[in-house]
Parts: sequence; structure tokens; C-alpha cells
Amino acid sequence: MPTRLEDNLLKLVTEGQHVDASEVTALYDRLPPVSVQELLGEWQGLAIQTGHQDIGILDSIGWVGKTFHSANEVDPVIVLSPDGKRVAKGDWGAARVGLLSTAN
Repeated sequence: MPTRLEDNLLKLVTEGQHVDASEVTALYDRLPPVSVQELLGEWQGLAIQTGHQDIGILDSIGWVGKTFHSANEVDPVIVLSPDGKRVAKGDWGAARVGLLSTAN
């Protein structure tokens, strides 16, 4: 069940309001891990407005999300084609899923 802090943070994020990066990190560190299977598929992206310089770059290229094909094949930068279809922005590279641990 989400806490009041989580609800407030989600509200700020969805409204495009500035969010302190330390709050986002603290929430992320409390989340349970997910399996590769849970990641597979197309994901809609949402830039969290922390003031990081790369957010403007993502906005300028029309970033809309990521696509996880498998653990070893991820398109991290998806944009919309002129006809509105999701396409990988190949010149921005590829990725794979790696095991991450929290700061704790």
C-alpha cells in the first residue's frame, strides 16, 4: 500500500512538477526488485523533473519510452515515427538488463 509520501511524489511526477532527486532515490531504494520477465514489453516513459540536464535532451528528441525485448536486447530510447508508431532511435544505442542493488 502506498504511503502518503509516495502518493504525493507520484502526484508531483505526473503533474510535471520539480521533485528532489534525493526523494526519488529514497523511494527507489524501498521498492522490491523486479524480474526480467516483468520488464519485457513496451514501456511508456515519463521524465521525472529533478533538474537533471538530460531531461531537456529527452524532451527535445521526443522520447516516449523503452522496449525490453529480452534481458540482452533493450531499446532504451523509443520515439514516435511520423506516422505515430514507436521506433527505436538506434543512433542512441542499445542496452541490456543488469542486476542492480540498492545503496543499502
